[in-house]
Amino acid sequence: QQLPISKHAIQMTQNLLFLETLPGGWKLYGKTGWSGSNSRPDGENQLGWFVGWVEKGSDFFSFAYNICENKINLPMRIPRVKQLLLESSIIKGEIH
Repeated sequence: QQLPISKHAIQMTQNLLFLETLPGGWKLYGKTGWSGSNSRPDGENQLGWFVGWVEKGSDFFSFAYNICENKINLPMRIPRVKQLLLESSIIKGEIH
């Protein structure tokens, strides 16, 4: 929260990007995106992403998850990142 913008703008952005509270009290924020096959020179692969951060108190971890495949399972971006956060021991507990 050190950007040269108002605290109100920062709070509104956080409110818009908040997704859920994870085990251990971590808060998950982020935004997904997708670009169809027209975005790749080969015309076949799709691009998908989920960028954001988790925070708990003064602890903060940002992430960027990118997928490039023929057919992306779009709904799995967020669950996959949550699983990676667990596997990386950034958060602990059980994720649903």
